[in-house]
Amino acid sequence: MMWKIIFTYPDGVKVKLTNSSIPMDKRLANKYYDIYGYNSDGGIFQQYPKKKYRPMAMATVVDILNAGGNLEKEILIDADD
Repeated sequence: MMWKIIFTYPDGVKVKLTNSSIPMDKRLANKYYDIYGYNSDGGIFQQYPKKKYRPMAMATVVDILNAGGNLEKEILIDADD
């Protein structure tokens, strides 16, 4: 389950974090948002494959996971609402 987070800073610099072995969880989301998110655009989280999952603001990912929600259900494009 591969995912990527892209943080963009005011000077145009981008930080890209990717992982294909550890699923995004509450600990990782908070860690990366605390380190990279505050001085950037806040970051965009994308799980792969892209055609199956919609991109989401990293702040929203953090909120969902901190509330105990199911991130995969929230970003799944074909999810039944």
